[in-house]
Amino acid sequence: MNDNLRDRVLSSLDNSSSAFMNGDPSFFDYFAKDATIYSVGSTEPIHGRETYRQQFEGTLTANRREETVLDRTVQIVGDKAVVAQTVQIKQGDVVANARQTIVYGDTAEGLKVLHLHTSLMGNLAPEMSASAVHIVNEAVGVAAPIVGVAQ
Repeated sequence: MNDNLRDRVLSSLDNSSSAFMNGDPSFFDYFAKDATIYSVGSTEPIHGRETYRQQFEGTLTANRREETVLDRTVQIVGDKAVVAQTVQIKQGDVVANARQTIVYGDTAEGLKVLHLHTSLMGNLAPEMSASAVHIVNEAVGVAAPIVGVAQ
């Protein structure tokens, strides 16, 4: 049973990622009707698939993007699957690294995302260079003894 759920989750992840990358509105169909979604920058959850669709379909379908999974774990907990993954999303010249927690479960509609939480991780903006990183490191180095930050 656990292997079957794991295999179905991995298949759903592949298919939903493809829809996401292609700007296909079927992406939203991978979510349960009553899913809870925390999007990047939100402090309040989005309640339900249709609300999520209304808020983000225009943005999703306006562009294509690339998504690369950098790290992923799938843990089966009873009849649910918890996915923790780090992804890199590239759209045009913008690259963002995100951490996601996704809870899957069976619904009357089949296997669906019940909960999604996405947070941005620190990364360089496209126009930043190695010299910008050096400047940041120097600033931290100067401030570290003052504020007690380990280098």
